[in-house]
Amino acid sequence: MAVATQPATPRQGQDEERVALGAVLAGAVQRVVAESAVAAVTLGAAFLAGSVLLIFTATNPLHVIGAYGPTLHSLGLLLHYPFIAYDSLFSGAFGAPDMATTALTIGQAVPLVFTGLAVAVAFRAGLFNIGAEGQLYVGAIVATWVGLTFASAPAVVLLPLVLLSSILAGMVWGGISGFLKAYRGAHEVITTIMLNWIAIYFTTALVTAQGPLNAAKAQGQATSEHIGSGGLLPTLGNSSSSLNAGVYLAVVAVVLVWFLVSRTSLGYEIRAIGLNPGAAAYGGIPVRRRIVLAMAIAGGLGGLAGGVHIADPGAGAFQSQFSPGWGFDGIAVALLGKGNPIGIILSAILFGALRTGSQNMQTVGVSPHMTELLQGIIIFFIALDALARKLLDWRRARAVVDDSSGARAAASPSPIASTDPNATIDATTVAGRAVPVAPARGRRRGAADAWRGLLLLSIVSATCALLFTHVLFGALAILLAALFVAIQGRPSRGALLIALYGVVCLALGLGINPYL
Repeated sequence: MAVATQPATPRQGQDEERVALGAVLAGAVQRVVAESAVAAVTLGAAFLAGSVLLIFTATNPLHVIGAYGPTLHSLGLLLHYPFIAYDSLFSGAFGAPDMATTALTIGQAVPLVFTGLAVAVAFRAGLFNIGAEGQLYVGAIVATWVGLTFASAPAVVLLPLVLLSSILAGMVWGGISGFLKAYRGAHEVITTIMLNWIAIYFTTALVTAQGPLNAAKAQGQATSEHIGSGGLLPTLGNSSSSLNAGVYLAVVAVVLVWFLVSRTSLGYEIRAIGLNPGAAAYGGIPVRRRIVLAMAIAGGLGGLAGGVHIADPGAGAFQSQFSPGWGFDGIAVALLGKGNPIGIILSAILFGALRTGSQNMQTVGVSPHMTELLQGIIIFFIALDALARKLLDWRRARAVVDDSSGARAAASPSPIASTDPNATIDATTVAGRAVPVAPARGRRRGAADAWRGLLLLSIVSATCALLFTHVLFGALAILLAALFVAIQGRPSRGALLIALYGVVCLALGLGINPYL
């Protein structure tokens, strides 16, 4: 018997569109929360481990506890060392009233954005681009040559030439590794490492005293002449500012990479190759050519980092070994940012702050090499990604299993299989097969488990409230736990324990504040 269906009204269609849009937005927010939670756990664990190292390198905890006992006084004395170290670190990176240190931090982050994107694009194709450092040097030396050869050209011509030449040089240098990978099977890790040192030493040879690009008044230093003034990027703010328009180029590069990878057919092919090259080839994607192109694009981004450095009014010339490791730090930036362009920007700012703030740490007796140690610990704790994801997915997977079991138990037998020929097909049957409908309680619990990243963020915030003795972190921890309870619809034991942990950390932080 045919089932009569009524056409949906315009109001019902609008309601369905709103529900669908709300589901998409909720899913996007959940993904952001989950990725933020993983990054927060990584950074929190790294700074906590750094605090322990600072305590043990500055004093003997057993002697302090033996002298003052297990009191707030002894805890304050022990946390005094990481407190002043981190305070000097972040005040040196962002604390100047005239924003001078913030400008330096952003200036250090700009090349890290380019090199981080260079690594991330290769990641999408399943390739590990360790050659961003060499691509940076090649882009810088070619940009220098162009800036010197056409030094008299106007800015509207010379500046684009300098930047485009650095991109093309980096693309060629990265494409070499891609070609060897695609057509000769040479692993890109080996070839990019080798090309790094070839680029560094070859460019150094070009600007040494006997090199063709050595400056006439270099006085024995391995440096080139300054490029034409038309090839320099305009500064932002006053003439003494350390920021230039390279910041805008970094933002444009982030947007373009996001659009290329996520919204174009070429990006789809690159991602397909990264997921399964065999399936991509079966689907008609030219795998070899796309591998070469992906490495060339990655190399172009690395080369642009070198071109932007040469076009910086504070540089303007190629100096031997000018990079403090921007290409290698780009690997950590891409890993911490999960290959996401927005995450790469935030990671680059963090690493730029570590590099800028390290100079201020010497004023409080902390070795500036502590920031290098922190960078190493951060890279080490990136391995916690898998553990954090398991913590996020464990309850979610268990909820799915429970919901499936409950749905099977609650599913009614198919009316078609019954003896009544006029039985009506309900929402639980499709083509004579019973479709499990999860109980409402199980659906609510599964939705709440998707937000469990809020609890991880709350734990990290509470720990920061203890380390930095700041009310803001403690309040944020309690707020995140309360938000999770509101989404879940009922207070859970885990959320209440985490909220209690936040209150305890905040109380301890305020209690030890007089002893810091």
